[in-house]
Amino acid sequence: MNETELLNHVRKTTEMGQYGIHQVLGKTTSAELGQVLRQSSAAYGQLQKQADQLLLKTGGRAKNVPAAAKLASKMSAQMNTWREDANSRIAGMMIKGDTTGLVKGMRYLRSYGKKDDAAGELTRQLLTAEQENIERMKRFL
Repeated sequence: MNETELLNHVRKTTEMGQYGIHQVLGKTTSAELGQVLRQSSAAYGQLQKQADQLLLKTGGRAKNVPAAAKLASKMSAQMNTWREDANSRIAGMMIKGDTTGLVKGMRYLRSYGKKDDAAGELTRQLLTAEQENIERMKRFL
């Protein structure tokens, strides 16, 4: 695992998080849930911007989330939000996504080894954001 791979993990995770939130945001019936989702998306946007800046600074090449992954996310959002309990299902989807990102991020960070540099710090910030998102979503289940 090198620095570029770790930064691209952060970039892809935050891109996918923003995309997933965008897919469900209009399907919420709770203003509070909508606000929490927008806050999460903004936090992901900031982390993605930082990853892009570090990639540029280190000469790494940014990679986007594959279209197939985005399509799968879109289809899942459509299938899971047509029911009456859409808010609960959205919260569950967000928790699952953040949990997946958390597990992958921890594995990537462990594999990376260097924890005191900017890439390691940014990854730890992402992990913290995902943990916070999980906690905020629990009340909407």
